[in-house]
Amino acid sequence: RSTKSGERLDGSLHPVKACVDPELLEILRFYELCKVVDAVLNEEQVAVIDANLGS
Repeated sequence: RSTKSGERLDGSLHPVKACVDPELLEILRFYELCKVVDAVLNEEQVAVIDANLGS
């Protein structure tokens, strides 16, 4: 997206919490990270999603 529009990359990225269904994130945090919602960092969520997608 940013390479075509010239938009800065950091401006086009959104936290996982803002982009994914809250109920799905709740499941991800509980079953994959074994943490309460407020204790999970965005980077941790991205790492789990990437690992499960094979990225």
